[in-house]
Amino acid sequence: MPYKDPEKQKEAQRRYEEKRRGKRHRGWVGVLYPDSSPADWADRLTNEGVPACVSPLHDRDVNADGTPKKPHRHVLMVWDGPVGYEVAKPVMDAIGAVMPPKNPKPGQVKPWAVSVRGSARYLCHTDNPEKAQYSPDEVRSFNGADYFELANCVGDDDAVFDEITDFIDEHGVTSFATFIRYCKQERPDWKRYAYHKGAALITRYIKSVCWETQNDLEERRRDLECWASELEERAREKAELEAGNWATNAVVEAMKERVNESRGPVCDWCGRPATGGSVGPEGAIHWCDVHQHLGHSLSEQMSDNV
Repeated sequence: MPYKDPEKQKEAQRRYEEKRRGKRHRGWVGVLYPDSSPADWADRLTNEGVPACVSPLHDRDVNADGTPKKPHRHVLMVWDGPVGYEVAKPVMDAIGAVMPPKNPKPGQVKPWAVSVRGSARYLCHTDNPEKAQYSPDEVRSFNGADYFELANCVGDDDAVFDEITDFIDEHGVTSFATFIRYCKQERPDWKRYAYHKGAALITRYIKSVCWETQNDLEERRRDLECWASELEERAREKAELEAGNWATNAVVEAMKERVNESRGPVCDWCGRPATGGSVGPEGAIHWCDVHQHLGHSLSEQMSDNV
């Protein structure tokens, strides 16, 4: 009812808006059971025009006591702006989906998505490793909804990119095509990111890795060339040194010969300058003053032999 006091009217309006907002949400959830939903539920959902995502068939879920749960699919509908239960319920009814109570008690499942991202990730139990896991690639999106956009955030993308770059570094990937082929065969969980918003970033990273590899190879090549040049220089110095030693030895020998020639004959017994000598059939002999007697004796023997 209207208030005469403007301040009271504003306060009442504020409380009304808060109450109204509490019952209006962008995301609403439901459950589809194959045995009770129409066979053409997908066509009906498309005709409703509401962006929505439907999980793979949950046929491996179990209750707390270990008994298997009834096979089912989770449904998440997302409007462009907040809507009330009275808007979401008819759409869920049209496809045969069961919604939680409009006014749930504490601890009961709510019919609205407290977090659109959290509800989207629950379609595959992404954040519930204790439950059966289902492939995100099997989630069906309708009317413009993008499951991966709803389920992922920047943090998720960062984690995926970290995994991919670690793989590229570890295995030395140098081709985006090679990486995509690997994703197809071994890591389908990377495909969505690699095919779309991560493609350009991954390509630049691989190019950067190739540049670093090429730069490392070039540096190694230059190091090897320097090393080879150093070895060649050492070999040349060694050859020059050996050649110098040979020349020095030759000079020394020549000098010795010249000294000997300048000194004249030397004693055959002690090498002192000879003071005498004789020449016989067997050659010349020379002696010094000390070994003169030996020289004469040897000379006489040589003469007797003749």
